[in-house]
Amino acid sequence: MRYAKIVAAAVAILLLVVATGALAAQKHRAKECPTGKHRNGTKCVKNKTAAARNLGSRGSQNQQGDQGQQGNDGKPGPEGKPGPEGKPGPEGKPGPSNVKQVTTLDGSQGWFATAGDEAEVQDPVPTLTSDGVRTVFSTGTQYASIRSNVLDGKTFGELSRVDYSAGYTQVPDQHGGTPYFRVFFDGDYACGGTEEHRVIFSANTQRVNGVYANLSNSGDYRAFDVTAGSIRLNDDAGAEEATSTYGWDAAQAAFGDEVICQIAVSMGDGGAYTAGATTDVGSVELEAQGFPLTIYNFGF
Repeated sequence: MRYAKIVAAAVAILLLVVATGALAAQKHRAKECPTGKHRNGTKCVKNKTAAARNLGSRGSQNQQGDQGQQGNDGKPGPEGKPGPEGKPGPEGKPGPSNVKQVTTLDGSQGWFATAGDEAEVQDPVPTLTSDGVRTVFSTGTQYASIRSNVLDGKTFGELSRVDYSAGYTQVPDQHGGTPYFRVFFDGDYACGGTEEHRVIFSANTQRVNGVYANLSNSGDYRAFDVTAGSIRLNDDAGAEEATSTYGWDAAQAAFGDEVICQIAVSMGDGGAYTAGATTDVGSVELEAQGFPLTIYNFGF
């Protein structure tokens, strides 16, 4: 009987323990948080994402600071390869030419031919050839010229360049057949005046240190710089050479105010020195104040 009571008491205690555990389990189940939440003390809160767990809560955004100063320029990079060559531009307009080809002696190109007035025999008329202006003389009294008025109105003092190229052939050579250059001033016969008023450059009377320079030889074609030589005033024949001869600078200083009315390259009228000579004139170069350098080439 006593044993039965002990068993009954043990059974009662076991039932009490079981009941207590079941109640505790029921309480525990009643307090579980739903999916997506977990318990935080007595509360259920949302689970954090992996990003939120890694970054933590975002703090408040601050105001943008002032812009910093511009940094120094960087070093220049390497030079690039040259680009392709561009297309050639259009051809420019031709500039003004100071070279004039004279193919006629009728005055239309600045020059005209005149023959002398020899009474006994017809004076030759200069003609154009491929070599220049040619004149053939049979006697020493014949003469001819090629003349121009391109410098009319200029004063002698304004002339700065006078060159001409010329030569002759003659058998036998008398060393005097080279054409000569003349400048006529207002009042001269050549311009309708009543006196000889001109200067002449004669190749065969040029001197160096008082001695004839021997610039006149058959077959010798050369250029003559008139401004570098001596000239005679009003003395074509050279009869008063001692007193009529001037250097170019001295001549311009003495009568530089004389007004030019014509210029000429003349041939012949030299007696035995020009008899039987054939002369040629190739070109004339002129320059003066207000008259730019101009080169006249004669021939075809």
